[in-house]
Amino acid sequence: MKSVFTSLALTAAFVASSFTSFSQCTPVGSITTVSSFTFDNSAQGFTGDFVFKNGPDNLASTPAGTGPRVLTSPTFFAPNNLTNVQFGFDLAGLAPGSESISAYSFSVRYFSGGTFQTATLCSGTNLVNGTYKYSFAAPPQIIGKNFQIVLSFTLAGGANTTITIDNFITNVGASNVALPITLGGFSAVQNANNVSLSWNNVTEANIASYSIERSGDGSSFTKLAALQPTRNDGSGTGYQFTDASPLAGNNLYRVKVEELSGKVSYSAIVRINLGGNSSLQVYPNPVKGGQFGLQISNLAKGDYTIRIYNEAGQVVNSKLLYHRGGSISQTLSLPNLQHGLYTVEVSGATKMQKQIVVE
Repeated sequence: MKSVFTSLALTAAFVASSFTSFSQCTPVGSITTVSSFTFDNSAQGFTGDFVFKNGPDNLASTPAGTGPRVLTSPTFFAPNNLTNVQFGFDLAGLAPGSESISAYSFSVRYFSGGTFQTATLCSGTNLVNGTYKYSFAAPPQIIGKNFQIVLSFTLAGGANTTITIDNFITNVGASNVALPITLGGFSAVQNANNVSLSWNNVTEANIASYSIERSGDGSSFTKLAALQPTRNDGSGTGYQFTDASPLAGNNLYRVKVEELSGKVSYSAIVRINLGGNSSLQVYPNPVKGGQFGLQISNLAKGDYTIRIYNEAGQVVNSKLLYHRGGSISQTLSLPNLQHGLYTVEVSGATKMQKQIVVE
């Protein structure tokens, strides 16, 4: 099976000068093959602007649009003794003499310092049909880490052209550990009789689905809905969901994340309490790992300030909150708090405090 994309009378959005700061790509005669992909039954972990056929008679394509088309490999691991990154592929579908890949670049993508980083290996122009193999000195940034190979192409000339890449090979093995999922900003807000949930994935890649789950007691969760990923290219994206029929009393929500590999992980839990008096809850308490949930129930509409005080009465963190009324729950991440006793305060039209222990 081949990975494909289609050009609809494309104009190159990136010309050769766009890549002059990087070394030119020079094919080599042979490389060592450790992993090979023929796309004969699925994408096999590849993502990006390509689609994948399922057998010889079911070739799929997608308009390439303008700008580069990107194909991102599965996750590989760079052992400490890796000296070169090598990969190859077959390129076909370009009409000789009238169509070409006017600009292209190859890079590696890795996770460092809490974000994805990219190291460009090379760039070039005027790539035509053929078999290509490349070898590069392994960037020191990826040694001992998981990484992906990223191919970026820009088409020139032609109309309705289907470009295929097949028989992808590389000299590194697949990693047993996927690049990390980084969910953030998970919050729940009461809107009249509804609860609005929102979150973001700052490194969305290789995601199969998100499931929103709810519980009344924190032990037994029920699936409310499933959402499909919108990007899956490693960049950030946000999601929203409205629970139109929340439970009376406590509503605990979490997001279940299922990856293409079958791995399952969960977000932090946020909690909304519908009904009763105004209250402030912090969970878990004691706080571990620098992350905790903050639930404010049945609070009047207005501007509020959330402050965290240490035992000496000093403000170590603060943030403003415009509250639309009702209940709200969100996760806070404060990884730099030292072990000890703290006070969480919400002040505005009313003032509420809660003591927490950070372990």
